[in-house]
Amino acid sequence: MSVFKMGNKSLVTQSGDDEPVVASNVDFSSATFPAGHQVKCSFNGVETVGSHIVVDTSTYADTGLECSHTTALSSTDSYLRFDYYTGMARVAASLGAFRIDVTMRTVSNSTYTSGESINTATYPAYFNLGSTSNYLPLSIRFFCGLESGMGIPATKSTWAAGDTLYFRMFAKRGTGTTSMVHSGGGWNITISEIVR
Repeated sequence: MSVFKMGNKSLVTQSGDDEPVVASNVDFSSATFPAGHQVKCSFNGVETVGSHIVVDTSTYADTGLECSHTTALSSTDSYLRFDYYTGMARVAASLGAFRIDVTMRTVSNSTYTSGESINTATYPAYFNLGSTSNYLPLSIRFFCGLESGMGIPATKSTWAAGDTLYFRMFAKRGTGTTSMVHSGGGWNITISEIVR
């Protein structure tokens, strides 16, 4: 049996090829992590959708794409990174413009409210691919928190450890129809909580 000791106390033991076992007297509750360390991650996604997730309005409409995250730390101690990916989005010909926004709130809600946006830019995520129909992978990343240069909703400018936050995607187009996720494609959202 292998034993790792500090002082005269056993911290970790291992028998043969078995997994190491941390002793019950080891307390991790006061551990501190360096800035930039990821302390928690939440995920939601679908490997393959059966039908298109379509956006065909010129005002922000609900896509139904959402991920919830229960915070490990407060906004004083962490910030949040929102990542979205689909292997196949479709932008129709003569689209004019396509915009995506992400909201953060304390309840799951399919109504768009600009004050809940995690990115206050005029164009949070915008693209215009011209006059031909295009199929493309799509990846979006936003940061949310109190760090300089990060967005944070006007309606939820801080969070406490243990708060459950819902991140939801909304989109609108100029003309034509677009698919946030094309039939046969998949999508995923991850929320990463990172130490400030």
